[in-house]
Amino acid sequence: MDLRLTFWLLRPTADWVLGIGVRAVLWRWCGSGFGWSDNLIARFEAGYSVSDDFIDVWRTAEDKFVKSWEDRFIKTEGYHKNVTRVVRGLLQKYGLSPLDFQKAVIPTPDVRSLREVGKSLGFDPRTQIQDPLLSTVGDTGTAQPLLLLAACLEEAKPNDKILLVGYGDGAQALVFSVTEKIEKREEHRCGGCGIQDAFESL
Repeated sequence: MDLRLTFWLLRPTADWVLGIGVRAVLWRWCGSGFGWSDNLIARFEAGYSVSDDFIDVWRTAEDKFVKSWEDRFIKTEGYHKNVTRVVRGLLQKYGLSPLDFQKAVIPTPDVRSLREVGKSLGFDPRTQIQDPLLSTVGDTGTAQPLLLLAACLEEAKPNDKILLVGYGDGAQALVFSVTEKIEKREEHRCGGCGIQDAFESL
């Protein structure tokens, strides 16, 4: 779980965008994907990562509040630069293009940054970019990529190709291919409650 307090004078926008969230994923390496080996719903196909010792948001053990650099600097020099670099690196290495993906799952500090990154990479913001859930959950930090992936898989179809991006001290991009087992997701869902179900029950 990623639980963070912010002091609004240090970073005014953080107070209303940070959220609380936790997500667990069952990873079976024998099947290289998500789910039990005989009920695999998404198969890992490719990955690419970049490293960047860029500290944008931090909190030491002694700090009560989250600290950060100025928003514009974080987004341009950290988020935008690393996310675009890792996605372009992956596409080039494996001979892929944005058109090969049904969904791009990209965590973001705000909707505008996501729109700018998606557009610069060649993804259609209306059809390919996964809803970042900022208006319902907020920025959940380390849990955000997997939370968005879970929401994406709830609407995925067999043979869909999904791009998953993670950001922090660089970035990582992973490619997953959805299997036919996704059509039986309701039978294997723990607790019988998905992301959308949780929102509707509020």
